[in-house]
Amino acid sequence: MVYNILIAGAGQLGSRYLQGLAKCKVPLAVYVSDISDASLAVAESRWLEVGGDKTIHTLKLFTGFDALPAEVDLAVISTNALVRPAVVKEVAGKTKVKNWLLEKILAQSEDKIALIKSIIGPQANAWVNTPYRAMDWYNKIKSEMTINSNFNCVIKGGKTFGLACNAIHYLDLLTWFSGETITEIKTDQLDTTWYQSKRAGFWDVYGTMEILFSKGSKAFLEVGTWEPSKITIDIKKAGEEWMIQESDGIATRNDSFILKGRDEYQSEMTASLVESILQTGTCLLPSLQQSAAIHLPMIQCLLDHWNKYMPEKLEEVPIT
Repeated sequence: MVYNILIAGAGQLGSRYLQGLAKCKVPLAVYVSDISDASLAVAESRWLEVGGDKTIHTLKLFTGFDALPAEVDLAVISTNALVRPAVVKEVAGKTKVKNWLLEKILAQSEDKIALIKSIIGPQANAWVNTPYRAMDWYNKIKSEMTINSNFNCVIKGGKTFGLACNAIHYLDLLTWFSGETITEIKTDQLDTTWYQSKRAGFWDVYGTMEILFSKGSKAFLEVGTWEPSKITIDIKKAGEEWMIQESDGIATRNDSFILKGRDEYQSEMTASLVESILQTGTCLLPSLQQSAAIHLPMIQCLLDHWNKYMPEKLEEVPIT
């Protein structure tokens, strides 16, 4: 059986998904769509870099969705957040999608997240790629950790770490570690001026985001202009503390226990995720419903912060 795979969005991330698909052991017919011919050319070159043309898979590149087959086994939506809802709607109107894999940020407003959920449907197989849950290192850390509720966490990053666009990864990580839900996100410690990110048309902000959880836990996500931009995660509860140094691949517990590992690249994770979805109908990533519940308070508090301090008042927060 040949599985039909769509990658909608052939940019930096989409092309890494494509490279990962080359490692799949089941035969794939891969359809890659992007409005940019240049992005499609980069995606094709990266496919060739990993020998994709010499695998059991086939690749088709196009600038719309009219060439899609009647049914797609997996649609990967790796566009930016601004256009993601429209792309989901267009794809759903062109083909029957069995499984969805959506990139973060899901969308830029509560209404647009609700739109994505309504198009895909509550019973559909759909996941969001906040990938800590699927990484071997973090699963090992979680298995050694007795911290659950009532923890305190401080996460720090430097100048090149985008707080607004990357916070969702850590919100998902902490809800997964603890089993708690988010009750409130405070933005009063964020800077009052946002800055333009490296992606044209998108913005970010420095400062500290405070997150409160359902069973008493609290986290601070702090990003400033200092260098270097190494990420550290310090989680503590009475009697136990973990320091996770992402950039160095070291997780240390306060009894001197050490777990070494690393964050995995998308091109490394894709094959196992896709094969799991195709063959079992499930994977380790959070479901669309789970992730939307984590996205919503973050999106709304950032939009409120933007409209409180920035001169242009918006209905969607300009992050991706």
